[in-house]
Amino acid sequence: MVRNPTDMDIDERGRVWVIEGVNYRSSFKPWGILQSAGDRIVILEDTNRDGLADKETTFYQGPEINSALGICVLGTRSL
Repeated sequence: MVRNPTDMDIDERGRVWVIEGVNYRSSFKPWGILQSAGDRIVILEDTNRDGLADKETTFYQGPEINSALGICVLGTRSL
């Protein structure tokens, strides 16, 4: 559901917020950018309460998130 996770946080509803670092250091690699739309902030949820994430929601995706190294979810805000 996510590729190359760099950081995560869990909100008050038990959802896991994950930052991807797919394009990390892409300018130094011969293959270049792997995800042209940019890295993502993904929310993973366990909707059927079996202990496994079964729903994935992209909160934000953009090329300016070049492997963010931190996330803090505070209520309805993500920093």
